[in-house]
Amino acid sequence: MKLLKEFIKNIVEGSYDSIRDMYLRVRVNTESDDAPKVIDILTDIRSLAGVITVKQHSSMSNADYQGRQFLPLQVNFVRNQKNDITGKSIAQKIKSVKGVSLVKLISVGREPDQFTQANERLVQERYPGHVEKETEIMSWLSGMKQAGMHPSEYGSAEDIIVQAEIEGLISSAHADERDMALHTIQLWLDYN
Repeated sequence: MKLLKEFIKNIVEGSYDSIRDMYLRVRVNTESDDAPKVIDILTDIRSLAGVITVKQHSSMSNADYQGRQFLPLQVNFVRNQKNDITGKSIAQKIKSVKGVSLVKLISVGREPDQFTQANERLVQERYPGHVEKETEIMSWLSGMKQAGMHPSEYGSAEDIIVQAEIEGLISSAHADERDMALHTIQLWLDYN
C-alpha cells in the first residue's frame, strides 16, 4: 500500500511540474454577424490538446474600423515534449480557432510586465496609447493590402515606418512610439 501511495504521489507531483503558464495577445473579430463571441473563442481554445485553463487577463483593446480587438490571455497548459505540446505549438493551434486572426506569444513560464495589472490603467500608465496605436497601424497596413498594395512593396519594415511618418500615423520625435510601430509592422508582415 505504501508503494502505491508513493507511486501516485510521484505521478501527481510530476504532472504539476509540467504545468506551464503562457501569456499572449490574440487579435479577434467579434463585431460581424457571423463572428464568434469571446466566450466561444475561449471555449475553443480550452478544447485544444494540452490546454488546462484559459482566462482573459485584462481588458480588450478598442475595436478598429474592421471590428478587430486584442484580447490578452493567460493559458495554462501541460508541457509534454513527447507529444510536442509546447507554448509555441499551442499558440500556433490558437491561430486556427475561428475568430482569431493573430496570436502574439508574450511569455511562457512567467508573468510579463505588461500583464501585472488586470485593468485598463496598465496600458494608460505604462504604455500610453500603444494598444490603440498598434491597432491603428495594423488597420492601416490591412487597408493598404485590401486596396491592392501590399505594404512590403515599400520595402523593409524601416521603409514602411518612413511611409507611416509621412502619412502622420506616427511621430519620428517619439523613439518609443517608433520602436513600438516598428515591432507592430514587423509582426504584421510576419503574419501577412
